[in-house]
Amino acid sequence: MLVVTTPFIEGKKIVEYKGPIFTQTTRGVGAFRGFGAGWKSMTGGRSAGHEKSIVEVRATALNEMMEQARAMGANALVGLNLDIEMLSGDTLLLCKGYATAVVVQ
Repeated sequence: MLVVTTPFIEGKKIVEYKGPIFTQTTRGVGAFRGFGAGWKSMTGGRSAGHEKSIVEVRATALNEMMEQARAMGANALVGLNLDIEMLSGDTLLLCKGYATAVVVQ
C-alpha cells in the first residue's frame, strides 16, 4: 500500500476517495523505561527505551490505518499525519493519526 503525507501521489491518479481513516493507539512505556528516560533527560542523553516505544506505537498505528483502508477497498493513504504524545507522566504513549483512504491507478 502506498502511504504519503502529501494530498496526492506524483505519477498516480486518484480515481476514488474511500474516506477518512483515524487511529488512536496507546502503548505503556513501563517503569524501568520511564526511570531510565528520566535519568537520561537529567544527564542530557537519549533514551533508547523511549525511542523504541515511539517506533513501536507509530508502526502499530500505521498498520491499523492500512488495515482499515484495505477493508474499505483502498490501495493508498494520502495526507497521513501521526502525532505522538506522552501521557501519565512519561508512562504511556498515545499515537493519534489520520489520513484519507483512496484508490489510485
